[in-house]
Amino acid sequence: MVDQITEKLYHHLVRKFPPTSSYSLSDLATGNIRSELFRYLTFILEERADAEIDRLHLPESSWFDYSEPSLHSDWAEFVVKLKKHPVFPSDLWADELHQAVSVMTGFTLLPVGSVLGQLFGGFATLHPARVPGFVERFETHSFVREAAIQSASQFESFESSREQFETVFRSEVSTFVADTHEPLLNLLQPVLSLVHDASGTDVVHVEIATAFFDDIGARDVADRLHRHAGRYRLDVMDTDQLIDGLSLSRSTPIGTPARDANAVTTEDALEAAHSLEPEESAEQAFSTPPQPAPAEMDVQHAEVESDSTDDDKPAPLWRAFQQKLNAPVNESAGKAQLSKPKNQSPREIDAGKEEPLSEYVDSSSPTVPIWERFRARTTTGSSPEDFGAAELRVLGESVRQRRDEYIRNMFANSPDEYHDVIIDLDQLTDWDSASQYIAERVFRKNRVNIYSEVAVSFTNAVEQRYRAIQAD
Repeated sequence: MVDQITEKLYHHLVRKFPPTSSYSLSDLATGNIRSELFRYLTFILEERADAEIDRLHLPESSWFDYSEPSLHSDWAEFVVKLKKHPVFPSDLWADELHQAVSVMTGFTLLPVGSVLGQLFGGFATLHPARVPGFVERFETHSFVREAAIQSASQFESFESSREQFETVFRSEVSTFVADTHEPLLNLLQPVLSLVHDASGTDVVHVEIATAFFDDIGARDVADRLHRHAGRYRLDVMDTDQLIDGLSLSRSTPIGTPARDANAVTTEDALEAAHSLEPEESAEQAFSTPPQPAPAEMDVQHAEVESDSTDDDKPAPLWRAFQQKLNAPVNESAGKAQLSKPKNQSPREIDAGKEEPLSEYVDSSSPTVPIWERFRARTTTGSSPEDFGAAELRVLGESVRQRRDEYIRNMFANSPDEYHDVIIDLDQLTDWDSASQYIAERVFRKNRVNIYSEVAVSFTNAVEQRYRAIQAD
């Protein structure tokens, strides 16, 4: 795939800049080439120019007196001016261009492997002083550049072997990817842009996307994306399909242990429902998993309480919400809740009523999303006064002033949906339930970017309310 994209980009550029003349940087700047390629070519041309200057010397001949001081000063001035006008020679241009496109493409698609290959080449060791200057020639994937520099700083006093450097380098990159608040689609953006220039389309081959995430140490993201593509039999993905696949990938934070095999998530239920016949999908997809023996439940409950006692170090917001999307049902809530669908209304949760699944399913509306069919809807409304009080309790005085912004960006411009969510959140009594509700009822349903400023503002406000309740 890398070679195919390289050749497409090269042939496009060589038609624009044929090897029939020399090219200066100003010539290339007028050709609207990719900024990362122009940056790389600039570094290469400056390096070649410096090397050529070192080869030039003041001509020597017995017919001239070289002791004249002005000759040396004039020569030095000439060299300075000469360095300001480097060009790629016409007879070398095609090879130089192809090499530059190849390196730039490799770094964009497989940045970690490309840096290692370029840094070490055929050598067994590397002096760390080379690293900062080398990675500066690359424009994209700043986190990879920073990881390389940080890794080199750990080997300041001696040359490192490839194995030593690669171990530290890959660890630095994968740690960044696991901890970053940056949306995964943003990390992939340079890849999408390059593929667009090469193919002229807005889709990317699944193998390219998964290879990129695998290269930067996000193997579980690559696996989940590949699984999503296989589920829908996709060879290529557009932006919307990537968002869907990457949203599923973020639901299990990178590098975290696998969840309990008995835990049923919304994603699992939806996958199961797709594989069943319509009449049996609803009941089987959301059926309760086998419950552990009482002794096992006591142990598991103790572990849950132990894990939740450290309130002084809350998990990062993005990680907490992704864990909610895959969290098992809260066993301490009682068997009455375990037997119910996970996405029912908080009003039904608090009521604790035992009702058959059939009462939650609207079989006359097969096009309604599965999770929504299971959400119990109350028939009682609330007065404007009641809603205003609920909104104040959930969001606080200052944050609720952003009501219009929340409705527009998080609730698909639906005031009714915003109203329902606020009323539901007001009736929940703990942050664990509320965060799971927001993750499924708002973020997943409306495909909200949980890293956006408006989403962070909303969830921080809600969390503050429940933290205050717990403090009391």
